[in-house]
Amino acid sequence: MTGFVVACAVGCLLRYALEVLVSSLIGHDRIWGTLGANVIGCGMVGLVFVGIFGHSSTLVPLCGGLTSFSSAFAGPLQSWHAGHDRQGTLVLVATPILCLAAFVAATLI
Repeated sequence: MTGFVVACAVGCLLRYALEVLVSSLIGHDRIWGTLGANVIGCGMVGLVFVGIFGHSSTLVPLCGGLTSFSSAFAGPLQSWHAGHDRQGTLVLVATPILCLAAFVAATLI
């Protein structure tokens, strides 16, 4: 159980680090880092699904902490409230499409 909790916590920290890194590189909100974390996590879960990583009891909770669909939907709302309508809409539409594509692509490897 401890390994599960630690893996979730590490995933959360990785997502936060990715959000901060991306926002500092492109000078925008953390919304793009959240999108990237969700796509990466879905791809990793796809690799677990096809057995490349095995059915890891550590990698799945790590991906659970890394991905954040609650943030994926809260981020666009914040963008809309800040007057960035196109950015919010783009991320809201792109998140499920890119996450599904990453998962499917990983299962085809």
